[in-house]
Amino acid sequence: MARKQIDVSQMDDVPTKQNFEIVREVFGSVPFLKGKFRFFEFTISSGTYPATVLYKHNLNFVPKDVILLSVIGPTPTFNYSDFTLENLSLTTSGQSTIRAIIGTYSEN
Repeated sequence: MARKQIDVSQMDDVPTKQNFEIVREVFGSVPFLKGKFRFFEFTISSGTYPATVLYKHNLNFVPKDVILLSVIGPTPTFNYSDFTLENLSLTTSGQSTIRAIIGTYSEN
């Protein structure tokens, strides 16, 4: 997963160059900016429980990390080994509304 970098090598104005270097350092130290993440809110309302559900995520990569923010209803189990380019896989024992940040953390 290639990350874009702020390139200051061609800046002639020294104060501007220094300010962009500071911005690059600050942004590089924020964990949520080290990777690709997106906020999701969705409801699982399968008719039969327990149920394993596939949820289309549209991330264009296989996510590795789920930061669960809140759940109304039974807490689901995320089946990480079954995540694909298209879907998350989760198992729940009842109807749930889930709010989560989903993506992949990366140091690169």
